[in-house]
This record gives sequence, C-alpha cells and structure tokens, in this order.
Amino acid sequence: MNEAPTNEALAAQAKAGDREALALWEQNRGSLRIMFSRLAAACRERMDAAGVTIEDLEQEGYFAVAKAAKLYDPSAGTKFSTFLFYPVKNAFACAGGLRTER
Repeated sequence: MNEAPTNEALAAQAKAGDREALALWEQNRGSLRIMFSRLAAACRERMDAAGVTIEDLEQEGYFAVAKAAKLYDPSAGTKFSTFLFYPVKNAFACAGGLRTER
C-alpha cells in the first residue's frame, strides 16, 4: 500500500517546479477550509460587506499554498501545515479588504 506523500515532500517538489506537486493544495484543502471558516467567522460583517464567500477564500487558498511551498524551508523545523497558516491569514486579509498588499 502506497502512502500519500507528506506535505513537506510535496512542498519541496512544488518549490522545485514539479506541477504534479499541486496535489499539495488538494491534500490541504480540508485544513484550508477550516482555517478560512474560522477567520471568516471572526470577520463576518467585513466579509459580507466585501462580498467575499468561502468559495472565494478557497480559491485564494490555492495561491496561499503555492506561496507557502515557494517560501517553505524544512530546515527551520516547522511542519508545512503550521507554516501554511501565515500565507492563508495574509490571503484572507487581502481578500476581505483588511489589507491591500500581498
């Protein structure tokens, strides 16, 4: 039985330009949805005023994963899923109009 590659291995592949490593986004999709749902719940009025939906945030999540893979350094001793939170939070802030820079 083959095990799914780890986030860290997929992040290294994506960083090296391997398009097959985009499975990293799919593998983290559930975690992304949870992160975005929690962030959106805290800023519901702002999200509604900006017309941003969870589906919009999921699309932003794809770019957050790509950015995280590019910046991730496994030698820092942090798991990819932990490192991913910061690009997700940044993507959320931009999508919700809380910040205009990425």
